[in-house]
Amino acid sequence: MLLFQDFKFTTNMNKLLFPLITILVSVSAQPFPPLPPLPPPTDLAAVVRSNAVGITWTPVEGAERYVATIVSNDMTVDTSEARAAFGGLEPMTTYTASVVAVGVNDSYGMPATIDFETLAAKPTNLQNVYEETTETMLVISWDQVNGTIDHLVEITTTDGEPVDSASISVVGNKAYINGLEKYTFYVITVRAITEGGQMGDQEEFSARTAGQGLKVTAWWVSETTFGGEATIFRDFIIPPGAFHVVIQLTCPVAEIVVWNANLDMDNSDTSTGMYRIVQDELWMRERPEINFNFNRGNLTDDCDLQAGNITVDFNPPPIAAVADTPEDTPLDITASSWGVGGMVQINMGVTYINPANPNAGDMGGTLIPKPASGTFVIVVNSGAACPEGITVTSKWGLTTPVSLQPDASTPNILYFVQLGNQWFSNSAGFVYTRNCLDVSGISVAISEDPGLVALAFN
Repeated sequence: MLLFQDFKFTTNMNKLLFPLITILVSVSAQPFPPLPPLPPPTDLAAVVRSNAVGITWTPVEGAERYVATIVSNDMTVDTSEARAAFGGLEPMTTYTASVVAVGVNDSYGMPATIDFETLAAKPTNLQNVYEETTETMLVISWDQVNGTIDHLVEITTTDGEPVDSASISVVGNKAYINGLEKYTFYVITVRAITEGGQMGDQEEFSARTAGQGLKVTAWWVSETTFGGEATIFRDFIIPPGAFHVVIQLTCPVAEIVVWNANLDMDNSDTSTGMYRIVQDELWMRERPEINFNFNRGNLTDDCDLQAGNITVDFNPPPIAAVADTPEDTPLDITASSWGVGGMVQINMGVTYINPANPNAGDMGGTLIPKPASGTFVIVVNSGAACPEGITVTSKWGLTTPVSLQPDASTPNILYFVQLGNQWFSNSAGFVYTRNCLDVSGISVAISEDPGLVALAFN
């Protein structure tokens, strides 16, 4: 009897549990209501430049990341921070930026937008107008920025300090800045101004005033040694050729190092502290500043070297060099005379045979290559017996150089050259009238004296 009742109870319980379980399963299978979308970011702000922008906003609670977009050109930045930066924009252009917060399961929130306009472009091609800059005035030029009507120019020291003495006048795309110190560097900033008065992007430019001199930029002293660093300022525009500077210290130093120039030790006197510096390469000549530093090292002799007693000599006379001047080479000539005149045939091929001539081997002579046109001068001497000289009335294969006209003090010496179209001929000569009685000593020679050649072909 008890067993039967237990079975009946269990059966009744099962009848109750089955519907309850069905209800619970049915309830759990229903989807949860969706989470509300994240709100739009707030406090959007844009920091603009001429070709870029930085967007910032207040972080959104629940956001795992953000997607920022420049709407007009679909530039997108995916970031976990509340900021985004875009480059490659056009100057003076209005854009719209959109920012969306992204939550869990990549759920996108509501977008926020901001409009901004990029600045006018930076001025380009800033230059120091060397021809107009003086010791107290800088003249700066730049290329005009399209769509702008004026420019704002400011000046500071290289340390960023204001220059109270400066006055600035802007005329077109030039600035005239007065009240400055000689051979001193300044930092110039230039910004274009649009018709609406908006300031453009700024460009910085370092420039210095004119003048020659020296500034010691660093000085150090210890118990055993001392030294310093200095800048030599020269004129912006210098004559062609190597530019020399001589610095004079009041005593020898153990070491000296130079920038933007070469140290000419062959023509320096280290025993007296005199050092010759030369800008003999093109890239050096384009730099109007020469830097050097020096160190006394462990030298122990007395030295009154101070920052204020270093002297500079700009472009002193060049060191006289002993040059090897080639000796003149005599040429064979065939001379004939009649009455008051005569003719001289210069046998150029006897001494100088053109090696390119296929018959050179059969022509005799020394087979010495003939010098190139423009490297030699033909010298005619009427001889000791004819100091009055001769007058050439006609010639062939020769040209009289304008810069070597007959010298009244030496009428017995005449100069000729062979130009490029005459050099290929080994035949040359002239007809003359004599200004004396005896021309038997007439002679012709080749001179490769560099000074004479330079004058003849100037």
